[in-house]
Amino acid sequence: MKEKEKADGSEAELRSSSDASEDLAMYEDDKARSTARQTRNVLEEPHEEVEEVSVLEALAATGVRSVRYALEVPAVSRVVANDFTREAYNNMCRNIAHNRVESKVTPSCREASMLMYEHRDPLKQFTVIDIDPYGSPSVFLDSAVQAVSEGGVLCITCTDTSVLCGVYPETCYSKYGSVSLRLKCGHEMGIRIFLSSLETHANRYKRYIVPLLSSCIDFYIRVFVQVFTSPSQVKRSLSKRSMIYACSGCDSHHLQLLGKRLEVGASKKYPAASGPPVDRTCAECGSTFKVG
Repeated sequence: MKEKEKADGSEAELRSSSDASEDLAMYEDDKARSTARQTRNVLEEPHEEVEEVSVLEALAATGVRSVRYALEVPAVSRVVANDFTREAYNNMCRNIAHNRVESKVTPSCREASMLMYEHRDPLKQFTVIDIDPYGSPSVFLDSAVQAVSEGGVLCITCTDTSVLCGVYPETCYSKYGSVSLRLKCGHEMGIRIFLSSLETHANRYKRYIVPLLSSCIDFYIRVFVQVFTSPSQVKRSLSKRSMIYACSGCDSHHLQLLGKRLEVGASKKYPAASGPPVDRTCAECGSTFKVG
């Protein structure tokens, strides 16, 4: 009798699990159809006139992404698909011709940084700059923050996540100006290190960034940020930066701000912060701290 009850219970569990899986699959299917329907409606409905968008894909390779910008984003009026190698340039030309987007997409065979430096003039700046290199994008950041228009968007990929997430802290310091640590929150820390580096490059030209979306997927980090110009906002940058004290024995960590923001009457001051926020050893487990 007990064995039968046990078997009946197992069957009930299996049915319950199966029903839950079916419900989840149906929900995901309905959600996908709903999203597709909403997207189709947005594309088909008449929409307000928007400012024309210019795009630079600085490291375009085959140019497929540039073709997609031209075909799938109605507001895009001009795309420059650039790559340094002649082979990539020839492939881009073939793909552009095959997809009949010659009126929107212009192929280019230039060194990416030099191309962006030549577009620092506000009349030449791009609305969107997409940088997707093999490895670190650090060598392109200085030119990118100057070549993007006011309120424009930088879309940047880093495939050197091992550097940003603590495996090679010395390399991280040389490329991004920060020391990465191996932590359970390492991917988030890697994103924050990269955003900090990007903000530092922008600050040199009285500009600052506003993150729109940051993600860490598989082996790469991808960020989307807007870039604006404001000397007063640049001053706030110091109060947004911090160092981290991470316990070497447990998961606890503490942040040490580099600066703080004080309002004195109508004026705002940004003095250095006070610290440190921890003793020599961790209050939770007695271990020492790593500093990043």
